[in-house]
Amino acid sequence: MALTQSSLYTSGTRDQALWMGALIFIAAMAVVAHVVTDYMISDQEVMSEYATMADQQRLTPSRVNRLVNAYVTESNSQRRQETRSLALEIIDRMEAAHDILADTATGADTLVHSSPKIHQILTAQPYTLDTKMRQFIAVNRSILNRPWGPDIGKDLKIDTRKTTIDASLTEPLNLLIEEMEDIGAKRIDQLKIAMMGTLALILSTLAAVAVFVFNPLFKRLHHQQSALRSEIEDRFEVEQRLFYQANHDELTGLPNRILFNDRLENTLNHLRRYGGTGAVHLIDLDHFKDLNNSQGHAAGDLLLKTISDRLHRTVRESDTVARLGGDEFAVIQTEARDLDGIGSLTHSILQNISKAVEIDGHLVHPAASIGIAVLPGNSTDSEQVLRDADTALYRAKGKGRATYSFFEPDMHKAIKRHNAIARDLRLAIDRQEFILHYQPKLDVQSGRSRSSEALIRWNQPQQGFLSPAEFIPIAEKTKLIVPIGSWVLHEALKQVNASPSPTKVAVNLSAVQFREKNLVELVRDALVETTTPPEFLELEITETVAMDNAEDAASVFRKLSKLGVSLAIDVFGTGYSSLSYLKQFPVQRIKIDKAFVDDVVVDESADALVQAVVTLGHSFGMEVTAEGVETSEQLTFLSNIGCDEIQGYLHSKPLAANQYRQFLQTENIAAPPETIVAAAQ
Repeated sequence: MALTQSSLYTSGTRDQALWMGALIFIAAMAVVAHVVTDYMISDQEVMSEYATMADQQRLTPSRVNRLVNAYVTESNSQRRQETRSLALEIIDRMEAAHDILADTATGADTLVHSSPKIHQILTAQPYTLDTKMRQFIAVNRSILNRPWGPDIGKDLKIDTRKTTIDASLTEPLNLLIEEMEDIGAKRIDQLKIAMMGTLALILSTLAAVAVFVFNPLFKRLHHQQSALRSEIEDRFEVEQRLFYQANHDELTGLPNRILFNDRLENTLNHLRRYGGTGAVHLIDLDHFKDLNNSQGHAAGDLLLKTISDRLHRTVRESDTVARLGGDEFAVIQTEARDLDGIGSLTHSILQNISKAVEIDGHLVHPAASIGIAVLPGNSTDSEQVLRDADTALYRAKGKGRATYSFFEPDMHKAIKRHNAIARDLRLAIDRQEFILHYQPKLDVQSGRSRSSEALIRWNQPQQGFLSPAEFIPIAEKTKLIVPIGSWVLHEALKQVNASPSPTKVAVNLSAVQFREKNLVELVRDALVETTTPPEFLELEITETVAMDNAEDAASVFRKLSKLGVSLAIDVFGTGYSSLSYLKQFPVQRIKIDKAFVDDVVVDESADALVQAVVTLGHSFGMEVTAEGVETSEQLTFLSNIGCDEIQGYLHSKPLAANQYRQFLQTENIAAPPETIVAAAQ
């Protein structure tokens, strides 16, 4: 940087010196031209004016004689003074013209030699014209300079012969005047030539200076202009790139939320002004986080790019496809015939999204849920449209995902209730509004309860008891399930440890809890704080959660197993278990979902499926628990196929903590069917 500044400074100093030298040279040339021109002009003006006045008979000797005589004889002082002044002026001009002729190379001698006629006339006279002229001027000036009086003529004894040039000199004088006029004309021509030469010299000098000084300057200006143009182009390119980055998604190149909102506003205004129907399709990929967790973010990014390309190929050019963030996309359908036309596009979107994608050698079957808001509808702006579409999306996910739902005004009530529950959930723990119920589990062989499952209940002050099916999904979505699950774990262990005859308690872990990095530490701390032996705790994880990222799940299972707690796979049979991973899991129990138990006895395929699960569990050294047992026929079937444990309303409904302790103490257990008793014996 210092070198550059020094170079610039040196260059600037050199330019200033060149400019100064050029200005000094031009000023000197101007002074010389002015002096020469002024000198030539002064000579020419005198001679030219003398010749002109003489030609008008105002500078002739006779004119001077008349004025002098008028001065001597005039009695009026004012006219006398005017006459004297005019006479002196004429004499001064004649003397000046004569001096120029006498003192320069164009004087009298030159005239004599250059003009034969003048030479002839002058040489014929007893006195030269120069002598006569000087005498004439001296005499008349002397008279005019004398004080005036009535007898001035007598006192001075004016000799008219001395003050009058005789007729013999008239012709030479006229020739002299003519020659003076020629000399004046020549001087004018010489002056023009000199002035043109001087001007040409100045202009050539200026041109040379301009070439020497301005050429580098022009080059520098051209370089600066080029640099400025390049800078402007670069800045424009940067601004264009920044504008693109600010309005487009970096991964997929799709419009982002900012540009999407702008186009949505334009679509709304167009539809309101010109009529027509459009729609916003809010698209959310199902279980995308599971893919990210199981195969990494690179696999997730590849899937997002694939989905964006498929959406582009599905819609028309006039429609807009945008990525709003994460795994959420949106489509602005600018024109549709009716609701069927909107639904037709939605079907195409779902169909194209659901096509298998190969990622790292594995086939992934993506799915999506879509919420639809019809345009223009009753929405006031783009934000309202997105809220309506998001409400419909929430309904679509509630219907089982991989489907779509149109927004309806009544959905706002569900959203308000959802928001109210989410708001109250944040305060429920501090207000101690949660309680635990325990559902006893029946050991089929002994016919007695040896464990239970802890089930949370929420006694909401304004609404009473709320079903876990209503508030647990909201807790998972808002991640409030983490502090709630921690409370359940601590409270269940605390109550088990306080029981006079403790039994094992099963506690469910949600998907959100299972992904927490400090899960193992949380379980260990709960055991230590409640001083509960680890053999009294069983943790239940759903099959879907366990298989979403089987390798990570196996690692977590091993760490939990080292604590001494039991592990169970809940709702087994509803997911896509890999037997190889299931064999590696340190799991002691699998639980058959109620959906399969409901159909046993009445559906042979269900019978075969449940029996296969029991056999599979036993082959892996696991115990099998059947959920939702409500009839004695179901219990008999399960006992006959070797099911280890059942829970359901046939045995007992969930009980409050004090009721459960009383239930265990009195062994108030429903008597099993005789077939089970016989089998137990």
